[in-house]
Amino acid sequence: MDKFVIRGGNPLLGTINVSGAKNAALPCIAAALLTEEPVILENIPQVRDIETTRKLLAAMGERNIPADAIQQITVDRGDITFYLDREHLVAVCQMLRDDPALRFELCSSVSAVDYGVDVPNRLHTVYHLTSMTYRRRIRLEVAVDVADAHTPSVVGVYPTADWQERENWDMFGIIYDGHPALTRILMPDDWDGHPQRKDYPLGGIPVEYKGAEIPPPDQRRAYS
Repeated sequence: MDKFVIRGGNPLLGTINVSGAKNAALPCIAAALLTEEPVILENIPQVRDIETTRKLLAAMGERNIPADAIQQITVDRGDITFYLDREHLVAVCQMLRDDPALRFELCSSVSAVDYGVDVPNRLHTVYHLTSMTYRRRIRLEVAVDVADAHTPSVVGVYPTADWQERENWDMFGIIYDGHPALTRILMPDDWDGHPQRKDYPLGGIPVEYKGAEIPPPDQRRAYS
């Protein structure tokens, strides 16, 4: 069985959630960034995630970004996600892009999720970052509540996020503060509401197609 010895540690890694048997030992990273005692990690296929986490936290310390800017770390199906406090999102993105040990130069996607009305901070923005230098990928995730659906725009760091933040605003109603032109991109400018929210009504207008009329969703036949 392979073993990897890592020194250092960070207390926030105690909040790591891990899914999948392959990564069952990854919570041991919890002791890997602040403690002075060596921690033995056995049979870890995703050693790259550990190394990326160590470099990220080291860079945060150099730039005086507080450790609690990372609220949670999740590894699922071999992908690592860092959940961030929105107040530190732009600074962390700038660091991930510019730090020589990280070099996540590309934001390939900015997507959003609504986890439903019963979930606190139900609106999540997910940033998919790629390091072309080191051939690594990570995700950042920021959660906000519908009543305060504000997240800083990262367009100043990653220009590719421009239209994707507009789409998230259009579909989910997440307001990206500092965006150069936060307007709708799919729906008409005067559209009421945000269609991909879980509490958005399914009503619509009938659509004609080659002489046949398709009723709106709330008037269609039920098959269950």
